[in-house]
Amino acid sequence: MKKTLLTFGLLLITILTFGQQTKYVDTEELNIRAGAGTKYEVVNKISQGQKVTVLTEHGKWSEIELENGTKGFVSTKFLSDSQTSSSSKGSDKKNSWIGFVLVIGFVLYGLKKLFGGSSSNPSNSSQRNSSKPINEKPAKQIHICKYCGTKNEDLWRLTVQTCHNSPTKKHQPLEGGIQSEYLCKHCGTKNKDLWRLTVQTCHRSPTKKHQPHF
Repeated sequence: MKKTLLTFGLLLITILTFGQQTKYVDTEELNIRAGAGTKYEVVNKISQGQKVTVLTEHGKWSEIELENGTKGFVSTKFLSDSQTSSSSKGSDKKNSWIGFVLVIGFVLYGLKKLFGGSSSNPSNSSQRNSSKPINEKPAKQIHICKYCGTKNEDLWRLTVQTCHNSPTKKHQPLEGGIQSEYLCKHCGTKNKDLWRLTVQTCHRSPTKKHQPHF
């Protein structure tokens, strides 16, 4: 009788021992609940990589026991056979990103060598440099009075000065700025210099001076 009980006890211990599995938490934080379901209260929490012993499985839930003796139920999908920590996952992600960047760099370098090889030609480089001067300053706009031909880079200074040919006695800027040639609107006389045109006598003009056509 005693031998039978001893045999039964050893068999039960063997079943319980080999029936239990060691698992590791595969998420940053895992809730331990009082029962197999989300409706049960959270009794404890465990972090990623922590070792647990699976006692029994109930569908999608597993009854576990911690090393300190705490028991409860967790979702089976967050348990793994191998130990993985957040640091190792982060390291794997970092290494994969470094590899990806290196591959992209090599591809771009190869494309530059393949399609941009001709850019090293000195003649092509000089042509590009000559066609587009570096730090070239834009030309300043020069304003000219349409009655006497007086020029000034500053429009305000031009309009405040006295002009004896203007009906307002002030210089008035010519619409369109400086032109290659100016034409008297009364007699058709042409001159490349507006001032020289306006100071010459015009018998058809009411002011007896050439007046440019605007």
